[in-house]
Amino acid sequence: MLENQVIYSIMGATTYRYYKNFFYSVNRKESAIENSTIKTISLIISGFLISCAIWQIRELLRKKQVLNADRQMTRRTKVFFLHQNRRRIQINAMLGIVGVLMLIGMYIPIEDFPGYSAAVWFLVILFIFWIMLLAFIDYCSIRLHYSNMDRRYGAEQIQLRYELEKYRERARNKKKEEASDEEFPENDS
Repeated sequence: MLENQVIYSIMGATTYRYYKNFFYSVNRKESAIENSTIKTISLIISGFLISCAIWQIRELLRKKQVLNADRQMTRRTKVFFLHQNRRRIQINAMLGIVGVLMLIGMYIPIEDFPGYSAAVWFLVILFIFWIMLLAFIDYCSIRLHYSNMDRRYGAEQIQLRYELEKYRERARNKKKEEASDEEFPENDS
């Protein structure tokens, strides 16, 4: 009886392995078309990310030279724009890295190297979250900078209105004095 169980279990395991390999190869052939489409799309997206990142970094470096050469900008505004430029260069560099990692991850077979594949895609996700964090910081700094500018310009506007009202009051008083001098001329006799 024990011999029959051993024979059936060996035959079952062999049969299972045979059918598993057969269906795996059929599925692999069917998914080869899907994989080529996915690889093509991933290749296009990766190439687009890399080329856009390189182009944006070149433009931002050019903008940095223009900012450094500008002498009319206030120090506070120049520092704000230089920090913003640095954050955006980092974001674009990371987008380029994500594009390269997507290319690498596309050609690492998951079945053969599951650890490497998982590490590459973990890095892609990590960089994407880091990009989102930098974008959020950029958004907050822009809001803070322009709200400070709005507050400062509002205070200057109030001060200018006050000075304008003082000037108008002096002009009215001067007109009143001139009008009163004409109505009541002084007698020199």
